[in-house]
Amino acid sequence: MNEDQGKSEFVYQQAKLRLDASTEAAETLEKKAFTLISLIIPLMNILLGYAIVAPKVLGEVVWFFSWLYALTLAGCLGILAYSISPWDWNASGNDPDSLHESEVYGQSLPNLILGEALTYQSRINKNQQNVENKGIALQRVIYTLAFGPLVSLAVAWGLSLLF
Repeated sequence: MNEDQGKSEFVYQQAKLRLDASTEAAETLEKKAFTLISLIIPLMNILLGYAIVAPKVLGEVVWFFSWLYALTLAGCLGILAYSISPWDWNASGNDPDSLHESEVYGQSLPNLILGEALTYQSRINKNQQNVENKGIALQRVIYTLAFGPLVSLAVAWGLSLLF
């Protein structure tokens, strides 16, 4: 193995490691999103069940709160659905069809390895943007879950004063 091939393989291996790390980060965020969904759905069902079956048992403020917070949770579910939707994820490797082109056979091995590393860089950039989008969506849901009850209760109390 000559020096250029060794350098090319090093660059390729580093690109592959980075691409795999970005894919793993996205999978971790998806797992967190599914965990939040599994917590939100039962809570939303309880609140909606209370709001529908027993309106005004504990007063109008609690009844308004139930509806408002259930709507807030529904919004959270929408954001989470967006964050787990399948995007253009790029994994390492290449399609065999793209490797059977005459251009591939005319290049030296170091050039092929570097070309693949450059392809990985564009995949890394796309994956990183997707990870950032999912992270922002999950942050919004967490903040909404943290402050949603207070805001919903304040709005419900304010509405009860008006009516």
